[in-house]
Amino acid sequence: QKGDFTYSPVTQVYRKNEPHIQVNNTPGTLLVLLGEDEIVSELQLFNLQGQRVWFITQQEQGFREIKIDTKSFSEGIYFIKASLAHGEHYSKVFLTREQ
Repeated sequence: QKGDFTYSPVTQVYRKNEPHIQVNNTPGTLLVLLGEDEIVSELQLFNLQGQRVWFITQQEQGFREIKIDTKSFSEGIYFIKASLAHGEHYSKVFLTREQ
């Protein structure tokens, strides 16, 4: 019918020379998946006011999958900062309470 359409949302985009970091946001949990070649020494979550609300560090081997419990966080926009061996990577996420 005229005007009816469906689409598939983009879940991840890879650009050359950018880190492979995927964020899956479900109510109550934020899952950060890192590519096999990524070594992350620190991962931080900031609210829109720039306040750090969560962080984890790993000094030696890095990590591949990080699950963040977001049940105590307010709904809204947050930023993930990943400290990598070759620089920093930022991602924006929207935390929601409903599915």
